[in-house]
Amino acid sequence: MSLAQDLLLLAGHLARREPRRPKQASLRRALSTCYYALFWLLAQDCARLLLPRHVRDAAQRMLDHAALRRAAQHIVQQQKLPAPWDEAWNAQGAIAGHLRFVAEAVLRLQDLRHRADYDPGAWFTRSDALRAVEHTEDAFAAWRQARAAAEADAKEMRVLHAFAGALLFGRRAR
Repeated sequence: MSLAQDLLLLAGHLARREPRRPKQASLRRALSTCYYALFWLLAQDCARLLLPRHVRDAAQRMLDHAALRRAAQHIVQQQKLPAPWDEAWNAQGAIAGHLRFVAEAVLRLQDLRHRADYDPGAWFTRSDALRAVEHTEDAFAAWRQARAAAEADAKEMRVLHAFAGALLFGRRAR
Protein backbone atom coordinates (compact mmCIF):
# COMPACT_ATOMS: atom_id res chain seq x y z
CA MET A 1 0.00 0.00 0.00
CA SER A 2 1.28 3.48 -0.81
CA LEU A 3 2.04 6.24 1.67
CA ALA A 4 -0.92 8.21 0.29
CA GLN A 5 -3.33 5.31 0.86
CA ASP A 6 -1.93 4.72 4.35
CA LEU A 7 -2.44 8.40 5.20
CA LEU A 8 -6.02 8.27 3.96
CA LEU A 9 -6.72 5.22 6.13
CA LEU A 10 -5.08 6.96 9.08
CA ALA A 11 -7.29 10.04 8.56
CA GLY A 12 -10.38 7.84 8.70
CA HIS A 13 -9.10 6.14 11.84
CA LEU A 14 -8.43 9.48 13.54
CA ALA A 15 -11.87 10.80 12.59
CA ARG A 16 -13.51 7.78 14.26
CA ARG A 17 -11.01 7.31 17.06
CA GLU A 18 -12.94 8.35 20.17
CA PRO A 19 -16.45 6.87 19.91
CA ARG A 20 -18.30 9.28 22.20
CA ARG A 21 -16.54 12.62 22.35
CA PRO A 22 -13.82 13.03 19.76
CA LYS A 23 -10.83 15.07 20.86
CA GLN A 24 -10.04 18.17 18.85
CA ALA A 25 -6.49 16.88 18.45
CA SER A 26 -7.77 13.74 16.70
CA LEU A 27 -10.11 15.70 14.45
CA ARG A 28 -7.43 18.27 13.59
CA ARG A 29 -4.94 15.53 12.75
CA ALA A 30 -7.57 13.79 10.61
CA LEU A 31 -8.19 16.98 8.62
CA SER A 32 -4.50 17.68 8.18
CA THR A 33 -3.81 14.07 7.22
CA CYS A 34 -6.49 14.19 4.51
CA TYR A 35 -4.59 16.97 2.78
CA TYR A 36 -1.28 15.14 3.11
CA ALA A 37 -2.81 11.96 1.70
CA LEU A 38 -3.80 13.84 -1.47
CA PHE A 39 -0.50 15.75 -1.54
CA TRP A 40 1.51 12.51 -1.49
CA LEU A 41 -0.77 10.77 -3.97
CA LEU A 42 -0.08 13.57 -6.45
CA ALA A 43 3.64 13.82 -5.64
CA GLN A 44 4.21 10.08 -6.03
CA ASP A 45 2.02 9.57 -9.08
CA CYS A 46 3.25 12.65 -10.94
CA ALA A 47 6.86 11.58 -10.40
CA ARG A 48 5.94 8.06 -11.56
CA LEU A 49 4.33 9.50 -14.70
CA LEU A 50 7.28 11.61 -15.76
CA LEU A 51 10.51 10.27 -14.40
CA PRO A 52 12.65 7.15 -14.25
CA ARG A 53 12.65 5.25 -10.96
CA HIS A 54 16.11 6.39 -9.80
CA VAL A 55 15.12 10.09 -9.58
CA ARG A 56 11.50 9.81 -8.40
CA ASP A 57 12.17 10.22 -4.69
CA ALA A 58 14.03 13.47 -5.25
CA ALA A 59 11.34 14.72 -7.62
CA GLN A 60 8.57 13.97 -5.12
CA ARG A 61 10.31 16.23 -2.64
CA MET A 62 10.26 19.03 -5.24
CA LEU A 63 6.50 19.39 -4.97
CA ASP A 64 5.83 22.24 -2.62
CA HIS A 65 2.55 23.35 -1.15
CA ALA A 66 2.58 26.82 -2.73
CA ALA A 67 3.20 25.45 -6.23
CA LEU A 68 0.46 22.88 -5.76
CA ARG A 69 -1.93 25.63 -4.64
CA ARG A 70 -1.00 27.91 -7.57
CA ALA A 71 -1.59 25.14 -10.12
CA ALA A 72 -4.88 24.14 -8.48
CA GLN A 73 -6.11 27.76 -8.37
CA HIS A 74 -5.20 28.24 -12.01
CA ILE A 75 -7.18 25.16 -13.03
CA VAL A 76 -10.21 26.10 -10.92
CA GLN A 77 -10.29 29.83 -11.74
CA GLN A 78 -9.01 29.94 -15.31
CA GLN A 79 -9.95 26.44 -16.45
CA LYS A 80 -6.42 25.72 -17.67
CA LEU A 81 -2.92 24.96 -16.47
CA PRO A 82 -0.48 27.77 -15.72
CA ALA A 83 2.07 28.67 -18.42
CA PRO A 84 4.14 27.08 -19.88
CA TRP A 85 2.05 23.97 -19.29
CA ASP A 86 -1.19 25.42 -20.65
CA GLU A 87 -0.56 24.52 -24.29
CA ALA A 88 -1.40 20.89 -23.58
CA TRP A 89 -4.63 21.67 -21.69
CA ASN A 90 -7.84 20.64 -23.39
CA ALA A 91 -10.78 21.90 -21.33
CA GLN A 92 -13.19 19.81 -23.40
CA GLY A 93 -11.30 16.57 -22.87
CA ALA A 94 -12.55 13.79 -20.64
CA ILE A 95 -9.67 14.28 -18.25
CA ALA A 96 -10.32 17.99 -17.57
CA GLY A 97 -13.32 17.44 -15.28
CA HIS A 98 -11.44 14.90 -13.19
CA LEU A 99 -8.42 17.17 -12.83
CA ARG A 100 -10.65 20.12 -11.91
CA PHE A 101 -12.21 18.01 -9.16
CA VAL A 102 -8.74 17.08 -7.87
CA ALA A 103 -7.69 20.75 -8.01
CA GLU A 104 -10.79 21.82 -6.09
CA ALA A 105 -10.08 19.13 -3.50
CA VAL A 106 -6.49 20.34 -3.12
CA LEU A 107 -7.72 23.87 -2.39
CA ARG A 108 -10.44 22.78 0.01
CA LEU A 109 -8.27 20.32 1.90
CA GLN A 110 -5.33 22.72 2.08
CA ASP A 111 -7.60 25.39 3.58
CA LEU A 112 -8.90 22.86 6.12
CA ARG A 113 -5.34 21.81 6.95
CA HIS A 114 -4.32 25.41 7.55
CA ARG A 115 -7.28 25.96 9.88
CA ALA A 116 -6.67 22.66 11.68
CA ASP A 117 -2.93 23.21 12.06
CA TYR A 118 -2.72 26.97 12.66
CA ASP A 119 -6.01 28.33 14.00
CA PRO A 120 -6.27 27.60 17.73
CA GLY A 121 -9.80 29.04 17.83
CA ALA A 122 -11.17 26.74 15.13
CA TRP A 123 -13.56 24.03 16.32
CA PHE A 124 -14.23 20.87 14.36
CA THR A 125 -16.83 18.13 14.58
CA ARG A 126 -16.55 14.47 13.70
CA SER A 127 -18.81 15.23 10.73
CA ASP A 128 -16.26 17.80 9.48
CA ALA A 129 -13.51 15.20 9.62
CA LEU A 130 -15.60 12.44 8.05
CA ARG A 131 -16.65 14.76 5.21
CA ALA A 132 -12.99 15.58 4.59
CA VAL A 133 -12.12 11.88 4.50
CA GLU A 134 -14.95 11.26 2.03
CA HIS A 135 -13.89 14.22 -0.10
CA THR A 136 -10.32 12.91 -0.13
CA GLU A 137 -11.55 9.47 -1.19
CA ASP A 138 -13.51 11.15 -3.99
CA ALA A 139 -10.38 13.04 -5.06
CA PHE A 140 -8.43 9.77 -5.13
CA ALA A 141 -11.18 8.29 -7.33
CA ALA A 142 -11.14 11.33 -9.64
CA TRP A 143 -7.36 10.95 -9.98
CA ARG A 144 -7.77 7.26 -10.86
CA GLN A 145 -10.37 8.24 -13.49
CA ALA A 146 -8.01 10.85 -14.92
CA ARG A 147 -5.27 8.24 -15.12
CA ALA A 148 -7.62 5.78 -16.85
CA ALA A 149 -8.72 8.41 -19.38
CA ALA A 150 -5.07 9.22 -20.08
CA GLU A 151 -4.18 5.56 -20.55
CA ALA A 152 -6.91 5.30 -23.20
CA ASP A 153 -6.03 8.41 -25.22
CA ALA A 154 -2.65 9.91 -26.17
CA LYS A 155 -4.02 13.49 -26.14
CA GLU A 156 -5.35 13.00 -22.63
CA MET A 157 -1.98 11.56 -21.57
CA ARG A 158 -0.36 14.75 -22.85
CA VAL A 159 -2.68 16.74 -20.58
CA LEU A 160 -1.88 14.50 -17.62
CA HIS A 161 1.85 14.86 -18.29
CA ALA A 162 1.46 18.65 -18.41
CA PHE A 163 -0.50 18.58 -15.14
CA ALA A 164 2.24 16.48 -13.54
CA GLY A 165 4.90 18.85 -14.87
CA ALA A 166 3.04 21.88 -13.55
CA LEU A 167 2.87 20.31 -10.09
CA LEU A 168 6.41 19.00 -9.86
CA PHE A 169 8.29 21.71 -11.68
CA GLY A 170 5.94 24.70 -11.53
CA ARG A 171 7.62 27.93 -12.52
CA ARG A 172 11.04 26.28 -12.76
CA ALA A 173 10.18 25.23 -16.31
CA ARG A 174 10.28 28.74 -17.75
